[in-house]
Amino acid sequence: MRWWIVSIFALLIILFTIVVWRTEKSGGACYEQTNSQNREGRRSSLTVDGLEEKDEPPQQQADTSASNSENYLCRLTAPANLPNIYLVLVGIGGIFVAIGTLDILKRQTDAIERQTKAVEDSITLQKTLKRQWVNLEKWAIEGDKLREYKEIVIKLLFEIVNPTDMPLELRHIQLFAVEDNQTSSPNISLAPTKSHPVSFLIKLSEAETSRYFCDTLNLNVFGSIAFKDNFGERQGQTFGHICMGGLSGFKFREYDRWLSQEEDEE
Repeated sequence: MRWWIVSIFALLIILFTIVVWRTEKSGGACYEQTNSQNREGRRSSLTVDGLEEKDEPPQQQADTSASNSENYLCRLTAPANLPNIYLVLVGIGGIFVAIGTLDILKRQTDAIERQTKAVEDSITLQKTLKRQWVNLEKWAIEGDKLREYKEIVIKLLFEIVNPTDMPLELRHIQLFAVEDNQTSSPNISLAPTKSHPVSFLIKLSEAETSRYFCDTLNLNVFGSIAFKDNFGERQGQTFGHICMGGLSGFKFREYDRWLSQEEDEE
């Protein structure tokens, strides 16, 4: 678009130059009028010097007023005014070029914004489709076979598995026990379908120890897992299991009575 504007104003400059050159070379009405005006000026000076001044006929005054518009056109196309015409045309052309440039910049900015929005939407869609999580498998509890003390310590074991098709970075594992909280920070990369073993020590009270050796222990285990997904964003996941059994073995069931957000706020 800018080249069209430049071309049009270049043609106008050439056209004005040709018009002025042909008018000056052919000695048209403008130059004849200029010569007649010079002669009138000389007559006026003679009258002022010593001759009696006479009133101009009405017809001559009308001709003089009618020629004012022609004089303006003559002054406009005079060779001395040609540089000013060039400057005016160049200035007008520069304004149109600037407007065209601003329009191009606006279109480019809009295109960049649309591309950025499309990329962001694509990334969001990929994150949604490629959402990552972890599974907890192979739950087990190990404890003493004989009761030598009133209170014993058992070992809770499970594995954190990455079931997705992208790697993730396992950061923190926290276990919420009755008496104290325990935290493990492996800070390892977990490849797809790979697992990481986890173990926590849990101290049982005297009553819990008795139920353990009677195979009637019910132990509620809750915790959270923090990891960084393949997109570099931190993710959190909570878990809860009910461990039922004792010395002869345990059965594990995932806790399914989580409160909804509305119930939790109440």
